[in-house]
Amino acid sequence: AGITALGVLERDINEDVMLTWSYPAITQTMGQVLVGRCGLDDKKLSDAYRWSKLGSTWHYMMTAPVKNNKHPRVNAVCIACLSDQFNPEKFKALLVVLLKMYTSEPSGTPLLKAYLTLFRTAEVGGWADRKFDNRRALIAGSIKSVVKAFGPSCVLLWSAML
Repeated sequence: AGITALGVLERDINEDVMLTWSYPAITQTMGQVLVGRCGLDDKKLSDAYRWSKLGSTWHYMMTAPVKNNKHPRVNAVCIACLSDQFNPEKFKALLVVLLKMYTSEPSGTPLLKAYLTLFRTAEVGGWADRKFDNRRALIAGSIKSVVKAFGPSCVLLWSAML
């Protein structure tokens, strides 16, 4: 499935955000980037799904409030998936499955099982890697969406670069 690591970031009742679990180990630099970009410091958790890139590694993150008593000192969680592939739709679907696993049993064990299953079969919890074409993700964007996201000044910047 192209996954290089999974991580769990949590915001506790003191509003501290930290990387609490990862497999395999995530470097300290990447951990700091994930903490900074996960969105758990937002009070409203406005953007539940995010992705960005550091070096050659894409990281996809999904955040959610914690509403059960299984983890009383945590009020929000973020599952992060690191990959060398760009496919936001694919990893969003995967993170939905992983987030459900983690919120039902807040420990690294179900995520470790899921990671190993993904490594072996590229399928977990109804999600299958074969349902997604990475090439389509690269051509899915349009110039209209870029202009809408960044405004008309992006056209001027693009022209200046040419």
